[in-house]
Amino acid sequence: MPTASRRSGRTSYYRAASAGSRAAHEVQRVTLAFEDTLEGTIAALEVQQEIRGTGYGVLATVNGVGDLFSSTLIRIIWSVAGAAAEFWVAAALCVSGTIMLAIARPLAQARESVRKDDMPPVIGIVGGLGPEGTVHYYRKVAQHFASIPLNEGRPGIVIDHVWIDCFSSLLRAGDEHEVVRLLAASLERIHRAGADLAMIAAVTPHKFLPALRQSSPLPIVDIVSATQRHVLAARYATVGLVGTRVTLTEPFFKQPLEEAGIRVVLPDEDGISYLNDLIFGALASGTKTDGMKQAIREVLRRMTATARLDALVVACTDLMDLIETPIALVDPIDCHVRLAAQLLEAHVSSR
Repeated sequence: MPTASRRSGRTSYYRAASAGSRAAHEVQRVTLAFEDTLEGTIAALEVQQEIRGTGYGVLATVNGVGDLFSSTLIRIIWSVAGAAAEFWVAAALCVSGTIMLAIARPLAQARESVRKDDMPPVIGIVGGLGPEGTVHYYRKVAQHFASIPLNEGRPGIVIDHVWIDCFSSLLRAGDEHEVVRLLAASLERIHRAGADLAMIAAVTPHKFLPALRQSSPLPIVDIVSATQRHVLAARYATVGLVGTRVTLTEPFFKQPLEEAGIRVVLPDEDGISYLNDLIFGALASGTKTDGMKQAIREVLRRMTATARLDALVVACTDLMDLIETPIALVDPIDCHVRLAAQLLEAHVSSR
């Protein structure tokens, strides 16, 4: 339609409307502005982060189809009952839609609150880093809470799987931003599954704990502080530490122990390289052999040749089954689970 014709159509359209109709038109404009804002906000809150783009696309499609039908309906009303009726029906629909959107979010939150208050708490585990360690974690968590009677709030357990090859490739590339995004997405998924508390079933990802806590929808139990508490309570003065290269050479795990006055003994460079390659290689695929046990014994022999160890902190869940030594072992998983139980109990009490 030519521009002049469109303007002429609009002019005749508005002339046909009374002052009251024009007032109704202004109500439409105001409520539509609120609706557009509320729609986007609710979509962002309700749709999972990894599919949020798809969610917005579905919203736009539904809006487009709705616009087609509503335009047809309004034109029919205008032709049958006049412009005034058309404006007021449209205004009424806009106002009702805005009210429904405004109350939708509080109602959903209220339903979620009631649901959570009536249900036992849930522990969420970010797993897969690696699979053997996740199985170890699951067993420890299940055993710890099995003594709680079912009718007294024994917690549920949900596990999300993060692919270790994806994690390790990002780690090797030094892409810490993407590592945080990968772990944050897993935390979001266990939150959506109903978790009240999060545990990351590996030591190395705790390097990124400060960044993860900034965006996590859940409190995250810190395996480092849990281990530090245990070592201090046991009064170990000197401990050995084995794990990935990141865990051994960066300060996030070792430094809190040293700041508490504990001497930390590390493997030599050959030992660090062997353990790191083993963890992200064979152990990541679930392979364990007697040859690995022998190689780890040699790593430990060289460590104990430099210092007398009161205990050995096995800061990699996949290594625990391969270590054979008379030295007292500190399993950070046990420390982690105990701290998680304390925090979960405090969380339930605060409901």
